[in-house]
Amino acid sequence: MNMNRAYRRPGRARVRRKRLKRLCLCLFVILILVLILCVGKRVILALAGAVTDRGGAEFSQERNLNAVSPDVKVASPVRYSREDAAAQLETMSNQDRRYAQIIENAAVYPDSLLKDLANNPEMLEFVLGYPKDPVSLDSILLTDTERDSSCPLLLQWDQRWGYQPYGEDNIAISGCGPTALSMVITGLTHSREITPAQVAEYSSANDYYQEGAGTKWALMTEGAAHYGLTAEEVVNDENAMKDALDRGALIICSVSEGDFTTSGHFIVICGYGKSGFWINDPFCIYRSEQSWTFQQLTTQIAGMWAMSV
Repeated sequence: MNMNRAYRRPGRARVRRKRLKRLCLCLFVILILVLILCVGKRVILALAGAVTDRGGAEFSQERNLNAVSPDVKVASPVRYSREDAAAQLETMSNQDRRYAQIIENAAVYPDSLLKDLANNPEMLEFVLGYPKDPVSLDSILLTDTERDSSCPLLLQWDQRWGYQPYGEDNIAISGCGPTALSMVITGLTHSREITPAQVAEYSSANDYYQEGAGTKWALMTEGAAHYGLTAEEVVNDENAMKDALDRGALIICSVSEGDFTTSGHFIVICGYGKSGFWINDPFCIYRSEQSWTFQQLTTQIAGMWAMSV
């Protein structure tokens, strides 16, 4: 009997040790789960080498399809006078003689259009086609590629609608707001009919354009609701922007003077990746092909709205 008892005691000790190991293992697993919940999916994806990128590859492909030329570089905009813009166009004519045609007929063009061209050579074909009678709004449709995109890059100086009047000028010059809203509506609803021209007409008819100032911010809330979208204001915070994009929203951002404009402008924030945020600038293809860090954007952000269906 004593020998049996002596034999059983080590067995009980082993059982206790096994139970202790199991308990430690359970506590370790629970700790890992708590860490996962606290850290969040963005860090987990980063640790795995993944990119938190809402459609980044698709956006990049769309931009390449729209590219004017791989050699076209667009610098930050300059506040030109008409004379300074003419001098800049003269310089640009040394590389492309088509600018000489514009300079020779400078009286035909509004000051604002010449200044825009001096800042953005991507507009050259549009300006060469000016003046041009606008077509019927009913005849303007988006392409199948634009309709099917999760965030199409639409340009305010697109010849389909850029000559349409808006405010004191036309959509090409003043229509960044309607163009940005059209991008978001199309990306979220996949409609072909809600073009920048259609939104600009709605904006004008409902007093969302303020002479001398441009499109009112109310278009991004009340106008969005008119087209069946919900718009929520987003604070100027990197995590808040990423959270909105993670929920499937698209962000319209009003920016002040800086990399995109000399006064005020609207852009669309479509997603983000390791290198920063993907944006669609309705005025510029080149800037839309870049990624932008929060540090680059934050000082220029005047207001933001997350749009969802």
